[in-house]
Amino acid sequence: MMTTPTLAQVGTQKPDPESLVPLPKQLEMKPPDASVRSEIARYHGAWVGSWGDDLRHVVVIESIEQSGKAAIVYATSDSAAYSAWASWQRIDGMIGESGAHLSLGHAEVAYELNGPDRLVGNFAHKTGRVTLGLLTRLDPSQLGSPHVLDKWEIPGERVFIPHTKVMRSDGGGAIKLEARLYRPKGPGSAPLAIFNHGSDIGRNLLNSYSYFGEARWLLDKGFAVLIPMRRGRGLSEGTYGEATYGTSRSGQIVDVAQGIEEAIDDLEAALLFGRALPFVKPGPVLLAGQSRVGFLSVMYAGRHPKDVLGVVSFAGGWMGGSRVLERFNS
Repeated sequence: MMTTPTLAQVGTQKPDPESLVPLPKQLEMKPPDASVRSEIARYHGAWVGSWGDDLRHVVVIESIEQSGKAAIVYATSDSAAYSAWASWQRIDGMIGESGAHLSLGHAEVAYELNGPDRLVGNFAHKTGRVTLGLLTRLDPSQLGSPHVLDKWEIPGERVFIPHTKVMRSDGGGAIKLEARLYRPKGPGSAPLAIFNHGSDIGRNLLNSYSYFGEARWLLDKGFAVLIPMRRGRGLSEGTYGEATYGTSRSGQIVDVAQGIEEAIDDLEAALLFGRALPFVKPGPVLLAGQSRVGFLSVMYAGRHPKDVLGVVSFAGGWMGGSRVLERFNS
């Protein structure tokens, strides 16, 4: 006699393990009474989003007392990028004029309202590292345990930049580069700042970055901000070409000129796109970036000094080793 095997789990789609945010089996929601000031009471409820661009985060402010003391559920998902384990905890926090504050022991966390249904979070680790997050309001009844947080609001406005030199292989015109755009605060035009990402490897090349903290700082200083993803990064089309190297017979990297030129072409496309935006003031732009693009920003400014207002390079460099740039510099 033959039996039919059970296939209950076969063919089902598993959720991304890093999208699962554990939560208490039951939330203890208690609406603020009339004695709680309205500017404090607005924080009551559930908020979902992320720290940085990919560490899923849920914070639930279950109750708020007249003094501002609040019962808060703080929860995050697993994250390989942040070396974080999924967890939740109930913490007493305080809500006042400057927002909601709580202590995790290893970090101080603060939230401030950014509109009626958005929170901006600030995670200040005791090591000095600071990460920002953006959260949106969610009906607490929609939270399960664990909560599958696969979609959240990403800071900035997603735009696509047509490349100026690289065409699609199918004849469909220029390839497009993904970017995050932050429009300037207030009326009128503003100078443009372009903040660029560094290098990465493997699956991390598929990540898109918002640089929310850096963008907020630049917006406060009066800039419009553009964050482009170069070829093969995030949702940008084209092939990642910065790993195109010249090598010796033994396989040692001796020339990175082609990869640098491809990155400069991508930066040039972003500059042309940003300058054409109606809210961008004509004139030179500010270039900033970390690691590889700190170096790239300095190089571009050296070639086009009249087009660049200034450069901010965070640990700029292309690759290690003194011989790598020898041919390019010559």
